[in-house]
Amino acid sequence: MRRIGRLLILLILVGAFAAPASAQSPLQQATGSGFITDLEIVSEEFAGPNRIEVRQITGQVFGDLQGTWTQNVRGVVHPDGRVTFNGTWEFTGEAGDCGIGTVSGRLTGHGDTGPLPDFPATTAQARITNQPSNTVPVVGQGTLDQTGPLITYDLQYRCR
Repeated sequence: MRRIGRLLILLILVGAFAAPASAQSPLQQATGSGFITDLEIVSEEFAGPNRIEVRQITGQVFGDLQGTWTQNVRGVVHPDGRVTFNGTWEFTGEAGDCGIGTVSGRLTGHGDTGPLPDFPATTAQARITNQPSNTVPVVGQGTLDQTGPLITYDLQYRCR
């Protein structure tokens, strides 16, 4: 009988102190705005009537996220002004309630060149990816909108 009692106490203690392996914070919303501080066209080539550009873009964001970001994107500018692109991004700063550090991911988007060809009006889907450079434990995805040099973001995320 003593063994059963000790076993029950041990099981209760183990259960009380064991945290679930997949515990995550609740889903949170991050919104804000920012602007491009630097845009460099790294390379440009033509494939028929399409112009293909590789760009490195840096900027600052404010709101629920506070910090700087860099994008490395490859885009195709079509003759009718449509733009399609994909690439990577890296954010350094305060990532909501998850901490301060670096978070990176992938993005893919589309838009139109409009009156400012260097700053098209675009919408992109961004997703946080697990990278060795990430120092903030966060997962999430959302939308980035750019009009000229101004951007807005709307993200859903969880701290891990």
